[in-house]
Amino acid sequence: EEKEVAIFEGEVEVATELLDQPFDNIFFTGSTNVGKIVMTAAAKHLASFTLELGGKSPTILDREYDLTDAAKKIAVGKF
Repeated sequence: EEKEVAIFEGEVEVATELLDQPFDNIFFTGSTNVGKIVMTAAAKHLASFTLELGGKSPTILDREYDLTDAAKKIAVGKF
């Protein structure tokens, strides 16, 4: 739901503004260099964070989603 998760796409300006906010949790997918910046910002706010570095197809599954169905769809999308 929108009140639980928000996704922002953008360049440096967007990322810089977002990292100044006191989030509870940050999920980042991207390069190692930028991941270090995200980790530093999260530490500044004592926020938990997940870094998915260098991946090309990040995926988030809800507990209630069928894992077999998800695996098939992810594999098709990846290849």
